[in-house]
Amino acid sequence: MNFSGIQREGGSTAELESLKKSNDVGPIATNPEFPSSNEDAIPSEANAITAFVDSVGRAMGQVIFLNSPVSGAFLLGGLMIGGGLNLATLAVLATVVSNGTAILAGMDSASNKAGLWGYNGCLVGCAMAVFGPVHIAMTTAATLIGAIASTFVMAALKEASGVPQWTFAFNVVALSVFLYTQPLSAVDDGAKSAAVVAPLKTMDFLAIPFVGISQIFLVESAVAGVTMTVGIASYSYGLGAIASFDFFETVFTI
Repeated sequence: MNFSGIQREGGSTAELESLKKSNDVGPIATNPEFPSSNEDAIPSEANAITAFVDSVGRAMGQVIFLNSPVSGAFLLGGLMIGGGLNLATLAVLATVVSNGTAILAGMDSASNKAGLWGYNGCLVGCAMAVFGPVHIAMTTAATLIGAIASTFVMAALKEASGVPQWTFAFNVVALSVFLYTQPLSAVDDGAKSAAVVAPLKTMDFLAIPFVGISQIFLVESAVAGVTMTVGIASYSYGLGAIASFDFFETVFTI
């Protein structure tokens, strides 16, 4: 049988193989599930914003080792309850600025996504709200500068020591500011000596452990502490139980 006509109509064997390969690739290249270029794989602006908000929530949680934006939201709720809008706003602002500084400075992106560049900034915001300047403009400026500084101090300490920095950066920044402003110097010695310690009631004993948890963020509120404990439990039931038990144990062993 003569196949010459078929070969002429269909082309050479090499051409047929080339056509077959192109047909195999074609559907994949046009399928939206398989990006045809690097531009299609670049995250959208909305995704970038979502990722940044997620890292801010994680940073607030990382103050007490909770790598979870949900836990961070509970902690923020506790700050709102115990410290008011001013403290909560400055805490969020400082966390956003610390994380943003890390991004702009090109610091480790994996650490930033986990919130590890922002938790010191969160504490700086809390400290400035409680012990910072009286005027809101000066407090805000101190928070912004302190948050930026905490990121670079943390990077420097990490580079110098090679060990986890925990809240050393926060302490360096906050104490440097307070050595200058001396926020506790205005307390009247006469008022301190005249203070009366009232006997503790049963409800006081029950509240103390949760007040202690809230004090991590320089807040004094049992309700805020309960909210924060829920945030801890949302990350790990075991951690929530341990946090409560440890504070109760401390109270009853004093």
